[in-house]
Amino acid sequence: MIRGYKAYYKGLINQFGEKHEIGHIYTTEEVAYEKSGFYFCPYLEDTLRFYNGLEEEIDIALVEGFGQIREFYDDYYETASFASTGLRVLSVLTREEIIRYALKLNELRLHKFIAGYRLTEPEIEIFRKKGTSVEDYIEFYQHGDKDAFVKRLNGR
Repeated sequence: MIRGYKAYYKGLINQFGEKHEIGHIYTTEEVAYEKSGFYFCPYLEDTLRFYNGLEEEIDIALVEGFGQIREFYDDYYETASFASTGLRVLSVLTREEIIRYALKLNELRLHKFIAGYRLTEPEIEIFRKKGTSVEDYIEFYQHGDKDAFVKRLNGR
């Protein structure tokens, strides 16, 4: 068994429109890359590659994969994921749990999080304290300033 994170549309709805529930066990026959299996990620921020938390409300769940498990790594997006023949949804993370998790991330992983999860203005103020590179990501992704990185290169 491996624990990880799985993003869903609000209400624990997966990309196929199926509703999952906490505590339930889901199974499938095989794992085939991008064809079958239950996908989840070892890192919460990697789930944001598959669901756009900037533009829609999402749930992020703590899950447990079991049975046949395969690990995948996407070099282009620098994301890790697992696919398994069995999945159990353990809990849905609260917003506070998600923010606490993100505040512990290193800079690279925090950049992924900020690029994929909509923050409130009070949350943004907390993350601003993390430094200049985080500030650029906040301005670009959270506030939509498409020149944020150029401004920094030009000395703002």
